[in-house]
Amino acid sequence: MNSTQGNAIKLVIAERVRQFQKWGEQTHDMPTWLAILHEESGELAEAILHEKFGGPEAENVMKEAVQTAA
Repeated sequence: MNSTQGNAIKLVIAERVRQFQKWGEQTHDMPTWLAILHEESGELAEAILHEKFGGPEAENVMKEAVQTAA
């Protein structure tokens, strides 16, 4: 594992801790988890498009990638 991968994993773990502190234990059914994943991946897609073409979410690609992974 290189340092970039290690840093990415640390960011995802920190995001999971943040989410747990905010929302507590999450015990959703599969359709709800799928909806949450799609919402997060949509935010990531938006940030990527804003990075490429300009827009207010351009600076959030890493943040949204971490949230999607978490």
